[in-house]
Amino acid sequence: MSSIKIIDSSRRFGKRRRVRYTRLAALLCLLVGIGFLLQYIGTEAEKTLSRTAIQAMDDAASRQSGVFAEWYDIHQEHLLQLDRVWQSYLLIQRQFAAEEIGVEAAYGRFEELTAQMAETERDIRREKPPVELEGEAYDLTAVIYHRTADYAKDLRLMIQETSRAAGNYCRSEEDIDQEVMSRRLREISVLLMPTALFTEKEVSRLREIFVAESGR
Repeated sequence: MSSIKIIDSSRRFGKRRRVRYTRLAALLCLLVGIGFLLQYIGTEAEKTLSRTAIQAMDDAASRQSGVFAEWYDIHQEHLLQLDRVWQSYLLIQRQFAAEEIGVEAAYGRFEELTAQMAETERDIRREKPPVELEGEAYDLTAVIYHRTADYAKDLRLMIQETSRAAGNYCRSEEDIDQEVMSRRLREISVLLMPTALFTEKEVSRLREIFVAESGR
């Protein structure tokens, strides 16, 4: 009887061990499955974050490009104003040199042009680089802004000094030949003529930045 009991006990132990191994195997499969699931979720989340980050960068680049384009449209209007002032200045000089107008008329027109140029300079200085621009885009825009503002200042000073000289001739009691006066006024323009305004390099670089960012 005792041997039968031993055999039965051994069978029960073997059965329990099989059940335990089965449970362990199931638990191991579950853990492996969870691991693969977490890895998949992590990979998908990473892809989603990556797509979100790329989209955010594209949106930021698009916004900056739009901000610069809006600023540059106004800047080009300022350039047209500067060109109109410059052409008016040259016209007065030519007409005075050709004795189509006298010194009083030249002085009056130079005075009007000085006031116009002062207003143009104020307009230019008010349109500062947008704070929304970042990094190199802001730095390049700031270069364009300061270079243009300096040019406007020099142009205003040249016209202002020419006007002052013409005014002195109007008030002078000396009998000065108009050809002499014209030559002296042209000398002022030669001495005070602003350095040519070149911003093509900066504008080209800005376009490269925005094109590169939009195509990223």
